[in-house]
Amino acid sequence: MVELFIMEYLTVLYMIMAFLFMDSRYSRRRTIFIVSSVTLLLMAAVAVLHRVVDRDAAFGIFAMTIHIPLILLLFTLSRFRGWRLIFQQLSVVLFCTLIHHISGLIYYLSGNRFWVLVLSCTVLSTGVIWFLVRFLRPLFFQILLELHRGWWLICLGQHRIIRQKEPSC
Repeated sequence: MVELFIMEYLTVLYMIMAFLFMDSRYSRRRTIFIVSSVTLLLMAAVAVLHRVVDRDAAFGIFAMTIHIPLILLLFTLSRFRGWRLIFQQLSVVLFCTLIHHISGLIYYLSGNRFWVLVLSCTVLSTGVIWFLVRFLRPLFFQILLELHRGWWLICLGQHRIIRQKEPSC
């Protein structure tokens, strides 16, 4: 029961985060419809996966079941390609993993109470999504524009910082 809840919850959370990090080529209504449809299909696939294979195999296959369609969805809907697409995917994974690990720690420290897991996931997700929409989303798109100009600018900036910190002879 707990494993299925975690996998279904992470599926929904990944898709919500992907939607928030995405600058879609399509209208908002069409994007929401596509993301919602893919979310429902992935949730059904996760439920089938949980019923068909054992727990260890389900957790091993879960990552591929979610991440590959998510990358394909981002590739289909997003305006960005290349490294920016990878950056979007990794940002989604980062925030979802952060929520998942903190919720798991709280669940473990509470004595494995399911209601604590549900409550911690809800509170953490709400807080992170609010913080993401309020503060990080504009910065995220600014970073994507920097990535559009090229990684070499970032590397050049890092090189300049390092050169400035070196003592002169």
